[in-house]
Amino acid sequence: MHQVHISDRWSKSKIKYLQMALFNGVGIETWENVWGIWNQMTDRDCQATKMVANIMREFAPLLTSDLWTPFYKTEQDTNLIFASQWPGTANTSLTLWTLINRSDKDSNGSQLEVKHNDNH
Repeated sequence: MHQVHISDRWSKSKIKYLQMALFNGVGIETWENVWGIWNQMTDRDCQATKMVANIMREFAPLLTSDLWTPFYKTEQDTNLIFASQWPGTANTSLTLWTLINRSDKDSNGSQLEVKHNDNH
C-alpha cells in the first residue's frame, strides 16, 4: 500500500496541512527546500509538526484502521470543528479521536459525545 502525503510546497504556513494530515491519518511533506529555493518553516509550524509526528508514531496501528470514521459528529454549532474516530481492532480496546479546529478562535465546551462501551 502506498502512503499518501499532503504537500503545498510554496505555503508559508503548514498548520492547515498538518491538521489535514492528522484528520486523515496521512503523512505530510514539508518541502523546506523547493528545487533550491529555501522556504523555511516557522517556529510554530516546526513545533506543530513535532506534535503531529509524535501522535502519529504513538498511534500508528490505529491510524491504519479499516474502521476509521471521518467527520464524526461534533457537539459545537460551528462548522469549523472536525473529528475522526480511529477504533482499534477486536483485540484492543483503544480508540483514537483526532479533532481539528479550523477557526482562528479557541473552542470551549463539549466537543464530542461518545457512548460508553463496557468492552473499552
